[in-house]
Amino acid sequence: MTRPILLSTTLIISVVLLPLGGRITYAQESAEATKRIDERIKVGDEHRDKDEWAKAAEEYKKVWLIEENNLVAQDRMHSMLWSLKKSLNEKGIGEITKSPDQATLFSFIPGMGQFYAEKPIEGQLFLAAGVILGIAGYYAGTLSQTTIGDVRGVYRIASIASWGGLGGIIAWSMIDAGPRAREYNEKYFGKMWQGPPGAEYEKGGRFYRKGKDDAEMVWVPGGIFTMGSSSGRRDAKPPHQVRIEGFWMDVTEATNAQFKKFVDATGYEPKYWVYDPTKADHPATNVTWFDAQAYAEWAGKRLPTEAEWEYAAGGPNYYTWSLGNGFDEKKYNFNAVDEYIQTSPAGSYPANKYGLYDMSGNVWEWSGDWYDEGYYANSPQDNPQGPPSGEGRALRGGSWNSESVNLRVSLRHSAKPDDGYLNLGFRCVLRDLPL
Repeated sequence: MTRPILLSTTLIISVVLLPLGGRITYAQESAEATKRIDERIKVGDEHRDKDEWAKAAEEYKKVWLIEENNLVAQDRMHSMLWSLKKSLNEKGIGEITKSPDQATLFSFIPGMGQFYAEKPIEGQLFLAAGVILGIAGYYAGTLSQTTIGDVRGVYRIASIASWGGLGGIIAWSMIDAGPRAREYNEKYFGKMWQGPPGAEYEKGGRFYRKGKDDAEMVWVPGGIFTMGSSSGRRDAKPPHQVRIEGFWMDVTEATNAQFKKFVDATGYEPKYWVYDPTKADHPATNVTWFDAQAYAEWAGKRLPTEAEWEYAAGGPNYYTWSLGNGFDEKKYNFNAVDEYIQTSPAGSYPANKYGLYDMSGNVWEWSGDWYDEGYYANSPQDNPQGPPSGEGRALRGGSWNSESVNLRVSLRHSAKPDDGYLNLGFRCVLRDLPL
């Protein structure tokens, strides 16, 4: 019985002590923790993109070991669980369980709560004890056959007793942990089936809603990213870590048709903008910052901060351009090299990983921030709002007459708030109460 004892000891150490030791290690170095979070999120996203949901869930679960209630991991789970719930409603549990990976994720849901139950150590001990008892029963039966001979009755009794004990322990643990798991899930994941606040529908694993202006908005999940660029212009330095809360963003730049709706509803008089019915679905241009701000307030939204805009433009992988680290000129409206002489209809080119169109090219976009060339040197880490004052407002994204280098997501530009140009437009964002 030496081997079962050694196995039992090893299991107890691995199941109980190692996770606790890991948590202590992660807490010691915040820089190392951030690196590990980024690695796990990246691996989880790779599994998610391949529809390997259970594997993705395991990676996001590891993120919670490093940083409890990590917003990125939570948003990723929201997305996958929304899709799962939608499939369940449409197909029924029978169809879902035909997919092993989805079935595993379905069974993983209560496991999230149990993992963070009030007594995680006891729960792990129960699990370890059950496994040890099962292994001990197997070896006891084998030993009985070896020493006594082919006494099948002894083997059966030992096996039944051991596996019966295992089942009893697991059942008792599940019954005891069940209420705590449900309580945890209700507290921390009560909105997972509804998606982020304000979500109205889901497409392709993303959450959407409509604004007062009838513009489609997509949910951009919060997270941590490196803002700026070490190889960019002076105002994009130094690169620095920024944490962004989740927010809604207009899928496209505000169109002429939408801006006309605002003008007709309010009687607002733009400084330069004139409606062109032949370009109703093109971005509204010749709008000043004050025009864009007035529209945003009417729609119950606001203009994005520079940090929000750059985070959303780069996508979850934080690309150099909105669609990738390499520049494919066929995918952007820039430098008048495409079929359009100036602006193109909103959404004419591919969307980025967050489902946002024309984050690089078509028209420059107003930001809500004042522009300060040296702001990055003193920018706060959490949800930076830009400097308190300045002479110009920040612009992002490049336009139809920009060189490709000016379409990089980290590139910053500015204009006076009362300026209006044929290559200058905007889009809005909205953030409800946090999850």
